[in-house]
Amino acid sequence: MSQVKQPHKGAILTMFHNKNSNELLTAGNDGKINVFDKTLQIVKTINLNTIGFDIMKSDKLNTVVIRSICSNPKNDIVVGTR
Repeated sequence: MSQVKQPHKGAILTMFHNKNSNELLTAGNDGKINVFDKTLQIVKTINLNTIGFDIMKSDKLNTVVIRSICSNPKNDIVVGTR
């Protein structure tokens, strides 16, 4: 049996499947976007808390809360926080 790793601290609030790249994006209360390949291995993590998005941090959680994500065929990622 393989070990299951928790990709986020806290709730996952949004998921998006990019059918062009066959990647799955997840995001949530921890301010991180995880990009999974077709085998559900994390290939990239983007942490909005560490790259200058302090203005978007929730007062209660002191982290960026990501409410929606999507990406286009060029793999540009659009993030909604409020």
